[in-house]
Amino acid sequence: MIHIAICEDNDADMAHLRSLLCQTKILCDFTEYSNAEPMLLDMENGQKHFDLFLLDIFLPGQNGVETARRIRRLDEIHTQLASELFVRCHKSFIVNLLYVSKLTREGFYVGDTLIPISRTHAAGAKNIYYKRLFGVFQEY
Repeated sequence: MIHIAICEDNDADMAHLRSLLCQTKILCDFTEYSNAEPMLLDMENGQKHFDLFLLDIFLPGQNGVETARRIRRLDEIHTQLASELFVRCHKSFIVNLLYVSKLTREGFYVGDTLIPISRTHAAGAKNIYYKRLFGVFQEY
C-alpha cells in the first residue's frame, strides 16, 4: 500500500485530488492537510510515514517548495553519513551508534537522553544496532 500525504488549502482542489486518487487502481491511502505544519509534525513525531507527497505550491505559512526541502533535508543528511555508524531511527532522528548506551522498547539512549524509534524505522534500526553490537555488521 502506498501512503500519500495531500497538502492543499483549497477545498475544491482537495476534492479533485481525492476523487482522482479514489479512481486509481493503485492500492493507497491518503491523509489530507490544509497546511504543512501539521503534516510535518505528524512525520517528525513518527505518527505518519508517507511514500508520496502532493504539495500545493501556495500554502499558508510554509509553502510547498519549502516543505519539500524540509522533508528532503534529513534524507540527504542520512545518505552522507557513514552507514555503519549512523542509523535512521525516526523521521527526525539519526543516531550515532558509537554513543548509544542502551536500547529499550522506547528507543536508543545516548547517556540519559532518549532518542525515540518510530514504528516505521524500528526493525531496521534495531537490526543494524544488534549487528554493530555483536560485531557482525555487514553493509547491505
